[in-house]
Amino acid sequence: MSRDRGATSLLGHIARAAPNEDAQAALALAEAQLRSEAAVANDADWPSSLGIAVVGAGAMGSTIAAAAVANGLDVMLVDRDPARLQTAGADISRWSAGAAGGGLIEYTTELARISRCNVVIESIVEDLAPKSALLTTIEGHVNPATLITTNTSALDIDQLAASLHHRGRFLGTHFFLPAHRIPVLELVRGSATTAEAMQRARAFAGRLAKMPVCVGNSPGFVGNRLFDRLWQEAVFLVEEGALPEDVESALEHWGLTLGPLATLDRIGLALIDSVATRQQHTPAAPMPSLVAALCAAGRTGVAALRGWFDYTPDSRRGSPSSEVRQLVERWSRAQGQERRSIPVDEIVARPVLAVIEEARNLLARGVATRPGDIDVLFTRAYGFPSWSGGPLALAATLGPVALEDDAARFPHRRDARWPPGISQPQGAHHP
Repeated sequence: MSRDRGATSLLGHIARAAPNEDAQAALALAEAQLRSEAAVANDADWPSSLGIAVVGAGAMGSTIAAAAVANGLDVMLVDRDPARLQTAGADISRWSAGAAGGGLIEYTTELARISRCNVVIESIVEDLAPKSALLTTIEGHVNPATLITTNTSALDIDQLAASLHHRGRFLGTHFFLPAHRIPVLELVRGSATTAEAMQRARAFAGRLAKMPVCVGNSPGFVGNRLFDRLWQEAVFLVEEGALPEDVESALEHWGLTLGPLATLDRIGLALIDSVATRQQHTPAAPMPSLVAALCAAGRTGVAALRGWFDYTPDSRRGSPSSEVRQLVERWSRAQGQERRSIPVDEIVARPVLAVIEEARNLLARGVATRPGDIDVLFTRAYGFPSWSGGPLALAATLGPVALEDDAARFPHRRDARWPPGISQPQGAHHP
């Protein structure tokens, strides 16, 4: 949604933030640097025609395969379910219709056929046990030089590597759905991942026409860690008195491509709730509980046609739900919490401040190494407004005084959920 900079501009330092040419130029420079690094990493030791295997033909695996085919790479898509392969094949054919110069794709149920591939991407269900078992099997079929990656959005890379014999050539590749359209790829290094493996992964990202952002192995990595803070603060606002549609409208008007609650509906609230219950809670970052309440009521997202919003079978754009409003009011009464009217500038500022603070935490801890990497990742994969330059560019534009002032305006939230001193990097979320 385009941003209205006229008389309807929102109040507050962050809500009033205007497009900044310097921040946008810095974002463009950071993107150019990532693309250049991917190009330089095109290792001469690798064959000019990479053989890629994607194991798992679900929504993510099929779009990863589609991305490879679209960029002229030969792909083997493996799944033990022939029906799933057939569905993936129909989707990939539809996506690539009319495209010229694509790679070849082979569909198979036989995992042993991956032996001739240079890169193998495991992309099955987001669960540690089956992923670990499959990775062990994959390793038994390939040679020691083959790059093995796991497509995961949050699982511990070192735990996944524990059963492997050649851990140095293993890393995480966090693709974003749909993988054939999102131009960024999060590369997650484990404690045993070699520099050579990371360099080859950068080259692979370049072959996929993606900007490779290298990050450390930490819960949620960088992208989802920031998104967690965004949606959590949005849900806290609903718990306190805002309506879901008010939160979405304010944040989309400010510049988010899609509001955090609608994004949760598309991901699936059951998945979000299961991940949230596995996370360690700390006094500085308690989890909102309304997501679990929605799941218990059968409101699990777009697939169920009921989540934070109501949906129809032919539209992924939701409408306000009277049932959700009643559910939220019942939840508030059960919690003994008096609901309050929350101004628009607070609805905008608090989630954005939460993202900025977490970005600073990640940078200070070395999970990310450059501010520009974080800004590219969160604008290109999560829909943070590019006019801002990204969360850290926005923080630099506003300056520490403005951030302190905005944080101080919400002391009842700051003490509960933000580490003291919003302008200083803190380690409160360190697992």
